[in-house]
Amino acid sequence: MEVKERKTPLPTGDTQPEWQLLFDKLAEIEARLPAVPDTPPAAGMSDRKLAVMASSIYQARRRRLQHFDESLFGEPAWDMLLDLFVNRASGRRVNITSLCLAADVAQSTGLRYVALLEQKGLVERMPAGDDRRVILVDLTQEGFKAMRRYVVEGIGRFELPRLD
Repeated sequence: MEVKERKTPLPTGDTQPEWQLLFDKLAEIEARLPAVPDTPPAAGMSDRKLAVMASSIYQARRRRLQHFDESLFGEPAWDMLLDLFVNRASGRRVNITSLCLAADVAQSTGLRYVALLEQKGLVERMPAGDDRRVILVDLTQEGFKAMRRYVVEGIGRFELPRLD
């Protein structure tokens, strides 16, 4: 956010240092605004609790396969987003192999979906620091915010059970 130049002069006399301090603090707050999440808190729901909700969505999607032919369903990108959200909120790192397993797709198919999600700005790939042969995948900040908004909105519409 751009800080605008003041049009009115600062007061003179004893109050100038107080006004200058106030303007300095305001400039500091404005400089931090881009880092403030644009998702409102979900009525006391932590990211961990939201991850439980996302995990429930994922498990319900997988449970369908016990009752219906798998050819009726196919949303690997969505399964990947859910898995990445749950793991990030739980502090776990995800590699390409486990992400493909979570989406129940072959690695070649999974890599195409990861590339698509990366192109959309929702995920990013990075080498694992301890083993450069392993590629990790994580939600971007925008991807995390979008998934968080989705889960929060679902709770707000009573589409999901509330965990307290």
